[in-house]
This record gives sequence, structure tokens and C-alpha cells, in this order.
Amino acid sequence: MYTTHKQFWTLVILMYLTTVSPSVVVREIPSDKAAKVGDLETVLKCTVSTMGPHLVTWTRDGLPLSSNKKVAEERTDKYSIRDSYDLVVKNVKLNDAGRYACNQNLPDTKYIGIAELNVYDEIVCLDNVIHKKENDTIFLTCSTNFAGGDKYTPEFAWEINEKPIASVTQVESQIGVTKNVSSGTSLVAMSDMNGSILTCKYEIVTESGDVMMKDQCRYSIAVQYEARKPSILIDSDDVTDLEISHDLNKHLTLTCSSNGNPAPNYTWTYKPLPRNGNQEIERVEKASDSGVLVLGNVTRNNSGIYTCEAFNIHNRGIVRSEVTLMIRDPCE
Repeated sequence: MYTTHKQFWTLVILMYLTTVSPSVVVREIPSDKAAKVGDLETVLKCTVSTMGPHLVTWTRDGLPLSSNKKVAEERTDKYSIRDSYDLVVKNVKLNDAGRYACNQNLPDTKYIGIAELNVYDEIVCLDNVIHKKENDTIFLTCSTNFAGGDKYTPEFAWEINEKPIASVTQVESQIGVTKNVSSGTSLVAMSDMNGSILTCKYEIVTESGDVMMKDQCRYSIAVQYEARKPSILIDSDDVTDLEISHDLNKHLTLTCSSNGNPAPNYTWTYKPLPRNGNQEIERVEKASDSGVLVLGNVTRNNSGIYTCEAFNIHNRGIVRSEVTLMIRDPCE
């Protein structure tokens, strides 16, 4: 009975093998890929389903890498084959770039597809923070190393605070299969650029519009410039170079503010208004890092001209603003 049972299943298997034709069904063909230097792995697709005797192989630049799911022994540290026949490239380096082809060799010979692996090194900006004085020329560069197809060569774009900069240069040099691509831009340092972010970046876009690879590096711009003409505020009201009235015995604070880098220092000067035809002597009321002059509850003696001077190490002359203060009794 056992022999008969065994013979039965052997016959079934033989009938199956004689009636089912070997086949390789392609689920996903290889396509061009991008990877970064240092990636632990990148996967090149050649997803197939197989039935019966078959042979699926990978080659790189025409040289054999694998036979079915077996990688040449001397290449196992660099490559492996997944169950679906996708090729895994391990510990990516620039010299891994190349053209990888997936082919069917049994039951018949058929070209499945080819993938170009493009490898990019990290983009490099030389400094993180750029220190300049107003009207100095700023010249900045960024660069990256790349190995792969010409159509995937990075093309750099520059932005300041996410707005494009028009003047861009790009230079390419090549050693072996590795290209060094560098870009530079030049602009004049202006005071309103202080604290700005300047970005060098690229995107590699496929024909279908997908972003295959992108990278960027950023500079922070620090521009030093002289203190500007200050503004004088009472509360939130700008009273620069005005004559104003203020109630007797009411609290009063004058705030002086100037743009400059480094931050300006301030000096307040007070000149009383003439009384009985006598000219009062101007005097320094207060030197202030913050520019705030607190007069407290004012009296008639606080009437006069208050001048704020602002300066830093870049000022060739003092810049100033003033306010004329008239103290009045609201009951009069």
C-alpha cells in the first residue's frame, strides 16, 4: 500500500513537470537610482517570479555579478540578491556607480532591464557663518563629488532667504569616474542681509518628475554696519524730531532705538528751554546701553530738548535724533 501511494505521487509530480512550462514573469524592471556615499545599502529592482528551471543574472558594466540568488564569492561583501531577485548594493561608495543589467538566461535568453546607479557625496560649504562688513564683497562656494551618468550631474542653485540669486557659476572637473562639481556666487554685503541664510542646493529630477536625489548646505550671514539714525519712542508712539506736550506729574520714559551691528551704545543729552532770557547749559543726562531714559513723574523743570546719540565701532560720526518736551499743567 505504501509503495503504491508513493508511486502515485511520483507520477503526479512527473505529470506536472511535463505539463508546466518553465517561465520567468517580470513584476518590476530595473530603473535608474541615486544613492549617497555612506548609505548602508541601496536596492536596484528586478522583481521577477519564476517557475521551473530558470536563470536570472545581474551584471555591472558587462561583468557578471550573480547567478540566480548566488553572488560571486569575492563580491558577497558588496552585493546580495533578495528573494525577488532585486540586487542589494551594500555600504555605498562613489566607485559603486555604474550600469547594472538584469537578464534572463533560462528558459530562454531575454534582456529584462538596466539601471544606472548614480552616487553622490555630501554637499560641502566651507564655512557655516560668514562675517563681513557692510559693502564688502561676499564670495561663496559649494561643491560635491559625483559618479554616474552625465544627465544626472548636479546643477546648483543659490538662494538667500529662499529667494533665488541670479549670478551663479558652475565648474566641473573629473578624476577617473568621479566628477567634482562646484559652484560659486558673489554679492555685496548689505545691512539688511544681517542674519540672512544663504543656501546652495541641487535636485536631481527624473523624466517622470520625481526627485531622485537632493542636498543642500547653508551659510549664515553676519554683516557688521554702523549705527543708523535713532528713533525716539514714548510708549509705542514715534516722536523722533517732534515737539510734544506731556502732563505735569505724569510718569514718562523715553526710548531710543537704532539699528547697527554690533548693537549701538546710546547717550542722552538734555538741554533745558531758556527761562527769563537766560540760556541753560546742555548736559549729559544718562549714558545707556539700552537707550532707555526714565524721567519718572515729570515737573516743569523737565521741559527741554532731549537728544539721543547712537554709535558703535563702525561709526565715523555720531548719529542723533531729538525730541522737544513741553511739560504742562492740565488744569491751566
